[in-house]
Amino acid sequence: MPAWGGPPPAKKRSRAVLFSVLGVVVLALVAVGAYLAFFAGDGTDPLEADVAESVEAHAQQVVVGNCLEELPGDGDVDTVTVVPCDTDHDAQVISAKKFSKDSEFPGAQDAKAQTVEKCSVDAIDVEDLDLATVGLSVWTPTEDSWEQGDRRGLCIATVAGGVDMSLID
Repeated sequence: MPAWGGPPPAKKRSRAVLFSVLGVVVLALVAVGAYLAFFAGDGTDPLEADVAESVEAHAQQVVVGNCLEELPGDGDVDTVTVVPCDTDHDAQVISAKKFSKDSEFPGAQDAKAQTVEKCSVDAIDVEDLDLATVGLSVWTPTEDSWEQGDRRGLCIATVAGGVDMSLID
């Protein structure tokens, strides 16, 4: 029998070592998870041009070719529903203005003007579509999204009554 205050029995020592190792492993897993949550998966990776199923996406993920279930109202856009283009939808991204990665934010008005220059119904490639039913909108980076790496202005076509096909090749 061990004396009081002496070293713990070997069984207690091995449990202490085991719990210490488990604690280190858990801390390592938490650290990796935090890294992935904050740095690797920021939710702004671009989508594929033609998605296979409906997906909620951050506005910075939207690319030329994406069809939008509905076009949000005026103002800042956070998320949209991107749908396959062969399903009923109200809008489609038909072109984009790419700003230089190294450039400074041009200001809201200049960003809009530069994007409008790239926005035309000429990008639409549907022969039997009445272009009088097409409206054009532009989305441009805000100063905050610019700081997060957003360097694209988007030209979005809407068709009165909606469509169930792609407007571009």
